[in-house]
Amino acid sequence: MSPNGSVEDEEFPEETSGERDSSKRDHSDEQREGKEGEAALKEGLGVDIDTLQAGFDTLLKAKYGPIVKAMAIPKEVEVGTPDIERVAAANPGSYPVQMKLADFLYKEGRIDEAMRVWERAAQLVPIAVGPTSPHVMMAKISVQKGDSARAIKELEALLETSHTDLESARMLAKLLQEAGGADKTRLMKVYALISSLDPFDAANHSALGRLKMASGDPTTAAREFRAAIAAGSLDEAAAHVDLAESYVALGDKVKAKREAIAAMEVAPGYPRAQDLLLKLLP
Repeated sequence: MSPNGSVEDEEFPEETSGERDSSKRDHSDEQREGKEGEAALKEGLGVDIDTLQAGFDTLLKAKYGPIVKAMAIPKEVEVGTPDIERVAAANPGSYPVQMKLADFLYKEGRIDEAMRVWERAAQLVPIAVGPTSPHVMMAKISVQKGDSARAIKELEALLETSHTDLESARMLAKLLQEAGGADKTRLMKVYALISSLDPFDAANHSALGRLKMASGDPTTAAREFRAAIAAGSLDEAAAHVDLAESYVALGDKVKAKREAIAAMEVAPGYPRAQDLLLKLLP
């Protein structure tokens, strides 16, 4: 720093000719690598970047084009109209209009008509999710009507695309259980989804673990039973015995005995734990 406060040249030396040449070489290398990258793409996939992008755009249009079109809102709806039935009849391919019509019919008590409109809306936008989406509404109406089979069908259709709807997953699990729980595969699928969305649902971990045991998968069952204990199972003694039984199935009698004893410590005299300990005695 000079006495007058200016910055002296030696503190910020000018770039040397060698450094400039090096910078130019680096820039040239970057350009060459870019060209090599495009060439590698063409050699590896047999297409250039423009063709690849065009193909991707075509794929998106084919997959989501109809949905984008269905989501368009007609002008008469944008400005507002009291005659939603007339507008819906004139715009059968508009998802927002059909949803407005279904809501109108539902509030008017015309439930069967509303159901048919929700069916149409679900076809227009199969990936629609949320608490008022077509599949959710049809499931709720079906439950009110006592039509569990239809409700299960709608919820399963919803969860094929909505993997974060915990409320709907729990509703589906409840309906499957009430239907007798005969279809173990369907139940395990929804239990697994609930476990991923709410890892602290101890009862769900236990239920999934028991189904896995029944299906001959003690390894996964043991994982679920451990999770149930960690999540604070309300029936801790049963959870420990469940885990012990999975260890027996895995051939690990040491761990099985340890869990059976843990169950006895929680609930002295617990019959399941006593019976298992007797079986584990040498």
